[in-house]
Amino acid sequence: MSISSFFKRKKRESQDSIAPQPVISGVRELSFRYRSGGSDVRYALEQTADGYLATVRLEGESADDAVTVPVGEDIADEIAGLLNDYDVMRWDGYHESERGVLNSDRFSFSVYFAEGSGISADGYMTVPENYDEVSEGLDEIFRRVRDSALSAE
Repeated sequence: MSISSFFKRKKRESQDSIAPQPVISGVRELSFRYRSGGSDVRYALEQTADGYLATVRLEGESADDAVTVPVGEDIADEIAGLLNDYDVMRWDGYHESERGVLNSDRFSFSVYFAEGSGISADGYMTVPENYDEVSEGLDEIFRRVRDSALSAE
């Protein structure tokens, strides 16, 4: 079952008439969190002087169980490629909620770039276009990072 099956899809009419967005590159910082049912998943990527740090907290894990590991620029580039593939620049400014629904299903997403701009989006019981693909792609990347770090111990 996909993550957005818990959410109502809400397509913004203005998205259809917007010109192609600039290409995402130079990811400096990324934060993605989703809560669906009982799960609370958090991913983060932060550029440091020595490269990048990735933080992975999977469902059922406490903050103390989160894994933070150094990763290469290839991971930041892979994330940027995923965000470009699904035109996540169009998510900027998406702050929607489905009123009158009592549930804990929500997401928050932010990414900041080396030149200073960024994208911010969040939703409660509603998600932007291509959310499933981006969420599943980030799941795959960050779980791979986590698995590599744990197998290296």
